[in-house]
Amino acid sequence: MATSNKINIERVLLILVTTLLVVSVTFNIIQFALNRGDAAVEGDTDSGVQVAQDDDAVSQPGDSDDVEDAALTETQEAESGETPSPEPTVVVWEDDVRRILDPMLPDYIDDFHNKDTWYDYDSEGYASYHIENARLVGIDYRPDERYIYWSYSAGAQSGNVYAELSTTNGECSGRDSVGMVIRVDALITPSGYGLEISCDGAWRFRRHGEGGSKDLVDWTDSVVINTGPGAQNRMGLWGYQGRFVFFVNDVQVGNYYDPAYVYTYGFFAAYVHASVTTDLQAYFDDFSIWHIPFQP
Repeated sequence: MATSNKINIERVLLILVTTLLVVSVTFNIIQFALNRGDAAVEGDTDSGVQVAQDDDAVSQPGDSDDVEDAALTETQEAESGETPSPEPTVVVWEDDVRRILDPMLPDYIDDFHNKDTWYDYDSEGYASYHIENARLVGIDYRPDERYIYWSYSAGAQSGNVYAELSTTNGECSGRDSVGMVIRVDALITPSGYGLEISCDGAWRFRRHGEGGSKDLVDWTDSVVINTGPGAQNRMGLWGYQGRFVFFVNDVQVGNYYDPAYVYTYGFFAAYVHASVTTDLQAYFDDFSIWHIPFQP
């Protein structure tokens, strides 16, 4: 019996010790887990704050630093007198016949630096043409409504074409005028179709031939034409087969259809025509042409 009691006491003690160990281990595990959880929460909080600080440190478009930098740049440009060059802008209306062309890429350009591309002469009592300071200078010595004397370009020929030419008036008055001609036939003098603008702000369209010049469109006033001595204008003449469209300073001022379609191909010409003023002078510059592609 004594032996049996001894065994029972040992079993009880073993169970108590085991229970205490389990409780102790469980407590340590729970405490460890709680400590890990606190550390994770603290780490996440610190990490989030740090990210926010990094975002604040990054310069974003439109923040105060960029505005100050832009203001400083503008101030430096103003002090240096330098301003950024604007991009070229070309406006072509939806119904503009020129929309099929690339306005920035002419097929031929003449800036009048080459004196050999335009015919120069001086006929006393009639007219004179020569290139000076990169411009074609024309003089019509005496007023005459019937005859026109011009200089033609040997640099290019075309049939279906859009041509532009810059002009500057001399000491002009009234119907004193400047003109540009397309399709000048080398075998017929004079010949071709010409757009003409006057000192007092009108334009007309003419067909030149051996029998003289015929007004296909008579003088027509236009507010887009710059008038008077020293005025500058940009002339544009579109000719596709028998259809012609006229532009002054990039604005369409009229059109005409010639069913005769007399001249189909040739050179270009420029002229000054005295109607009122003796020794009338004018200047021509920046000549450009575009070949018009076939229109079905």
